[in-house]
Amino acid sequence: MTMKNPHRANPDDLCHPCAINRRMIINNPEFQKTHQVVQALGVALSQEQIEKLFQFRALVQEWNAKVNLISRRDIDNLFANHLLDSLTALPALAAEPSAEVMDLGPGGGFPGIPLKICLPEIKLTCLEATQKKARFLELAAAELKLSDVVVIAQHSQAVQKDKSLLNRYDFVTARAVAELKELVKISFPFLKVGGKLLAYKSSKAGQEIEAAGEIIHKLGGTIEGELRQEQGSSNKDRKIIIIRKE
Repeated sequence: MTMKNPHRANPDDLCHPCAINRRMIINNPEFQKTHQVVQALGVALSQEQIEKLFQFRALVQEWNAKVNLISRRDIDNLFANHLLDSLTALPALAAEPSAEVMDLGPGGGFPGIPLKICLPEIKLTCLEATQKKARFLELAAAELKLSDVVVIAQHSQAVQKDKSLLNRYDFVTARAVAELKELVKISFPFLKVGGKLLAYKSSKAGQEIEAAGEIIHKLGGTIEGELRQEQGSSNKDRKIIIIRKE
């Protein structure tokens, strides 16, 4: 298995390094909206952290034309439907600020990179099989000067052969990756006992929860609860299903 360290990447590889005008960010209504959302989630961010969130958004917008990190039909909703949606997991992670977190299939970095910006002490592993997307994650982490970020450019089945990654993580996050029953099967080998899968889902995920019941029970898991998206933070009605590995 090849593990890529983003800090070995040269940020000069970015075709057009992202330059963010601080005054423009502060005066942007979305700056205030971000403050409101994270405060409602019980997390206080510095101005620098919010600036990094906006810098990351600009990087995604720039690279999306080349790599298709997210659906181009949804690029205009990047702030609400992707960035703010990613922050819904903050209350769970903030309770363990130095946790080890694996982000399954983050694509353009969601939710892992925004969560890392908000909680810089977490140790983040991004498991992204698409090479171009993995390269973007490396460069974004370097550009944003995020430490303790590792990008693994392989499929989860291949990575499960590396015993050092099994039964290791406090949290596994997954957003727009697979149905819940599949996420449980993919994530549980990486979770330590007591670790939690944070599965981003539609608020109408009742059928997925019901379909996943058998495999959750078989693998020794329990549904611990839900985190609801902060009202008005997105155009979609979303939640996070929390499943604990016993």
